[in-house]
Amino acid sequence: MKRFYGILFLLILVFSALLLSSCSDGDESSQSGNNGNGQGGSALACRACGEGEYSEKVTTEAGILTKGERSFVCNVCSDTYTEKIPATRSAKILFIGDNSTLSEITYLDEILENAGVEERLISTLNHNHSAGATVDGQMKNIASQKQLYTLMNMQNGERNYVYSQSFSEGLDSCEWDFVIIGQAIRLGGNAESFSALSDYAAYIKENAKKDNVKVLYNMGWSLRKDSAVPEFSEYENDGAKMYAAIISAAVTFVEKCEDIDGIVPVGTAIQNLRATPLGDTWTDAAFSLGGESGDGGAFAASLLIAAEVLSIKISELDFMPSAKDKQSENIYIMAMEAAKLASENNYQITSPKCKSMKLLMMGNSYGNDAMAYFEKILRDAGYVNVIIGHMGESSMAINDHYHNIDDDPNNDYIYKSSGTTFSVHYKMVNGVRVELEADYKAIVTNEDWDIITFYQGPNSMDTLVKESYYSELGNLLSAIRANMTNPNGKIIYYMPWVHGEMNTAGYYAELSALTQKLFVGNELIDGIIPAGTVIQNLRTSYLNSSTDGNGDINRDWGHLNYGVGRYAVGLTFYAYLTGGDIKAVSYMPTVDEASRPFTDPKENIDVIREAVQNALSVPFEITESEYKVKP
Repeated sequence: MKRFYGILFLLILVFSALLLSSCSDGDESSQSGNNGNGQGGSALACRACGEGEYSEKVTTEAGILTKGERSFVCNVCSDTYTEKIPATRSAKILFIGDNSTLSEITYLDEILENAGVEERLISTLNHNHSAGATVDGQMKNIASQKQLYTLMNMQNGERNYVYSQSFSEGLDSCEWDFVIIGQAIRLGGNAESFSALSDYAAYIKENAKKDNVKVLYNMGWSLRKDSAVPEFSEYENDGAKMYAAIISAAVTFVEKCEDIDGIVPVGTAIQNLRATPLGDTWTDAAFSLGGESGDGGAFAASLLIAAEVLSIKISELDFMPSAKDKQSENIYIMAMEAAKLASENNYQITSPKCKSMKLLMMGNSYGNDAMAYFEKILRDAGYVNVIIGHMGESSMAINDHYHNIDDDPNNDYIYKSSGTTFSVHYKMVNGVRVELEADYKAIVTNEDWDIITFYQGPNSMDTLVKESYYSELGNLLSAIRANMTNPNGKIIYYMPWVHGEMNTAGYYAELSALTQKLFVGNELIDGIIPAGTVIQNLRTSYLNSSTDGNGDINRDWGHLNYGVGRYAVGLTFYAYLTGGDIKAVSYMPTVDEASRPFTDPKENIDVIREAVQNALSVPFEITESEYKVKP
């Protein structure tokens, strides 16, 4: 009987062990023995020996998004097992500085939420005056306990403000996981202003409610070149020199501070963005992120902060702000790349990719036809930096352009009509008109033009189709090339269209033959835009090509209709110069933004696209349209 009870007792033990094992979560723990209750922090009887108790030790702290681990060891038989600690899914972050920090957290809450942080408290403890937000100033405020701060709390996206707070009151208001400090933007590179940094960081570590609080240093950015901040003169009002001083301060003081757990390289991300053609447009004229380029800089800052707090790479953050158009979308893409580059190398400036176009049109009023909608088409395609230059005077032809760029002022071309001179010397810089001096060489060197394009005349059909009117072509091309400042810049010929006369096809054949003879194979030419072929293709469709002011293609003898004609040539420039798909272009002009006569491109988009695509495929021959009858 005793033997029976012994066997029964063993069977019960085996069954209990199997039952406990089946209830354990393989993802949450691995063990050689388990008490089965999954609880830590209390005395647990060892189920291996039945005599000892398990002691608990946290071996890896749980992170915001990462699991931790605790181990259990029996004090008698040394049986061990481990248990996973769930991720906290919570972040409490305090920024201490001035109002510039508000721009840095623009997207932080949304980024954290998107990453899976369920409970989020993002707060700023900002001094009411930027002068008080220096490192030395913070220490003085700690000593005085003056209530000079505003505490902004954003709890899961909802904001509230507590005014007239002291430094200690703000620090003591929560068990912060992270406290992010920095130097006042204006003093970011001033070595003398960092003398109290170690004491400042140590005070936060010693007085924060949470024992393992992390203190991060927020690296500021340099000022923009037009800043009126007095301290900017210390760097000769040079942003690059100020940035170099900011880096020097970070290496000399921040990296050597034992109580600072990491650096958030916002300043490098902003400098990366400034290395693009958009330059200084990422900050305002004071201290904050956000300038002409919108809030891309603020997005870059929020990304860097989130990545540091979550201990993940920028590439693991897939949040993107809602963009109103493709241009804004590409601004955010640039900002994300700038942040990623800064996180990979905190102190190295690396420019992110930027969709940019700098084009100079050398011509006359027919150039206005070509450029009327080109910039808006580029912006619709996501180009964030578009500079279109115009140079020339009414009726100017190739020989006239050369006479304006050579070194002989006696043969400069001046066209006078009724005692006035019609000239176009300006550039559109992202939609803003900037007047240029009329000197040709100065205009050619005004920008590092990606493309300089020109075309022939016309004063008459003879100007277009007679070779004698091209006699200075070689000299003009050599002069342009000699003065271009962009070593990769291209010279593109813009093939004009024949005038709206009876024999347009006949004249087109002469123009096409001469264009091929003079430009195809010319080593000084990088390409030919078949604008003239597009217009001739359109003339084979149902569209009216009259020149009496009622034409769908022309509006007079040579100029184009403000709708169809101009838009067709603008699409041709876009497709030829960028390789972009014209079917993906959503922008189309409306009568409200144009003059009359205006034939709506939207109502005739199929025939326009057909003409452009045929011209790009067969650039020197007329392709008959399939659209003979208007839909």
